[in-house]
Amino acid sequence: MSGIAAIFHRDGRPARRDDIERVARALTMYGPEQQRVRVEGPIAFAYTHFTNTPEARGQYQPLVGSGGRHIMVFDGRLDNRDDLGSELRIDRPDLRLISDAALALRCWERWGTAAFNRWIGEFSLIVWDNETHRLIAARHQFGYRTLHYHISSKRIVIASAPKGIHALSDIPRAIDEQKIADVLGQHYCDSGRGYFQGVHRVPPACFLEVGANNFETHQYYKLEDHICEVRYASDDDYIEAARELLDESVNAMLRTPGPVGAFMSGGLDSSTVAVTATRLLAQRGKRLPTFTSVPEAAWDGLTEPQCYGDETPYVKAIADQHDTLDLNLIDANGLGHYYKQEEFLHAAEMPVRNALNMTWFHAILSEAQKRSIKVMLEGTMGNLTLSYRGDGVYTSLWQKREYRRLLHELSFLGPTPISFTRGVLARLVYPLGPDWLWTSKEWIRGRGNESVQWLRFVPINPDFARDMKIAERAKEEKFSFFYGKPPARARDFWNWMLTRYATADLGDIQQGLSAQYGIELRDPFSSRKLIEWSLGVPEEQFHRNGQGRWLIKRLMNGALPDSVLFKPKDTGRQAADWHARLTRDLPRIRADLKSLATDPDTARMIDIARLQSLLDDWPSRTVTDRSDDRTFFLAVNLPMALQVGRFVRRVKGVNEM
Repeated sequence: MSGIAAIFHRDGRPARRDDIERVARALTMYGPEQQRVRVEGPIAFAYTHFTNTPEARGQYQPLVGSGGRHIMVFDGRLDNRDDLGSELRIDRPDLRLISDAALALRCWERWGTAAFNRWIGEFSLIVWDNETHRLIAARHQFGYRTLHYHISSKRIVIASAPKGIHALSDIPRAIDEQKIADVLGQHYCDSGRGYFQGVHRVPPACFLEVGANNFETHQYYKLEDHICEVRYASDDDYIEAARELLDESVNAMLRTPGPVGAFMSGGLDSSTVAVTATRLLAQRGKRLPTFTSVPEAAWDGLTEPQCYGDETPYVKAIADQHDTLDLNLIDANGLGHYYKQEEFLHAAEMPVRNALNMTWFHAILSEAQKRSIKVMLEGTMGNLTLSYRGDGVYTSLWQKREYRRLLHELSFLGPTPISFTRGVLARLVYPLGPDWLWTSKEWIRGRGNESVQWLRFVPINPDFARDMKIAERAKEEKFSFFYGKPPARARDFWNWMLTRYATADLGDIQQGLSAQYGIELRDPFSSRKLIEWSLGVPEEQFHRNGQGRWLIKRLMNGALPDSVLFKPKDTGRQAADWHARLTRDLPRIRADLKSLATDPDTARMIDIARLQSLLDDWPSRTVTDRSDDRTFFLAVNLPMALQVGRFVRRVKGVNEM
């Protein structure tokens, strides 16, 4: 990921070269290969270069087009280059010499803001029109590239990362407390809010339009407007279409300036990406190194009954089946919560929800960096696209009045009358029934007060949650990740996850990791074409005969071993060795909580007393009972709360811990 930035003096004052040079220096970590600035009247641009495609070698930005009318900086990748080149009537030999940034400028000159909806790939850009004195800043449909901005009546500053904005001494670097409250409350839906006061994010699928006297945010893309009902003549036709889309997406993401690697678990998402990439690379005479996180030796071997914690037997079975796949098992032995935390917080400028997972991310990316890998493939969006479980099949069949098929699917819900009844209630009755029915059930179970129920799952200080209106903000959302009536249409929840919850912080996290290791992370399941197609496919293609993820299991039949496709425990436990790692860090964790308790800001924000009580009753082994709140609190909330506290104190300039 490269760094881009602009300063626009809305009052017409000339932009200062020393200001934009400070911004460029601050963004150097995101583009260490080359830094360039351009100043023209009230506008100044900065660009720091990271070569992410072969065509980007030797690329010089900012770009100037239309005889000097337009100036653009662009970060990203356009995967549908051939289609765009054809529409722009660019000959194929010439297209091979054009960078994605130069192609984006050609698209802008032809279509203006309408170009954004024509692009498949990942992008953020800033463009200036010298005739209209209008500045446009746009961001990728699903947030895989970042843009932040600070605006006043006299000036707007836009940059890939907040540190580019804070390079200007008159913009203070202070925490946005509402954002911290949202994070501690597991409310990751406000994609336009950043972590710093006065520094906002350009929301995904939006562009800013800024002039001397106007400032507007436009949403150029709505996922629901691009979903078309997919209907084929046979089940096999869905598989062929899915394979074509997946191959197209993976192939596009193999366009790299150097070696490519892949994360690979024993599940269906990243393994599907890996074996697809292996097949495509083998056609070019290349091998694919894959990297799998496995528990360290200190792990006690325990996890929740329905989960597996060690990926080793599954990924070894995959490697045995594909002789051009090089398997690397990474156990991150001896590492814990604090490993490279300071470097990550500096690069990403935000804490992460699953903070302990960063341990194995760092371990894998460190190994990939040693091998000069430039791109790592992963499968984050898999279970929201091709490997969706099909949980909405029951309500879908009911609404389509396909009662015979519905009864057939219901028959697989449980072997006993009790399990069957619970399954029918959860998957059919509660989603379709009146609100009072769900509410009554929650009251009977002692969870009628949603605010109280919600507080069980989060490490926020209850007083801070009340002051920052977290419960009210959560209820404003159409859905909740922790409580609330199940949706009558599972697709609506799926859409919400893709456009609101699951993608809110992805761009900043990936930008931070890319800066740390010089490696770009790419997810073929995030392809816009593949996402739109997946949401148009009938639920019954994802769930059949009581079997979830039916589509991807058929798609990968023969490409993945049966032991992977049909494992008895189909949920992999990330960081299954959390107890061993956190136990080793307990002295430092206790010291950190003590420091956080004496800081008036973090003590006000974090429920430190609850976290300390959990440490006082620290389990002797991995907690395996999901009904025990400690499972989620210790493995997820404790590391997250510690990282939030460290982030807050870091911004304040507190350097101990």
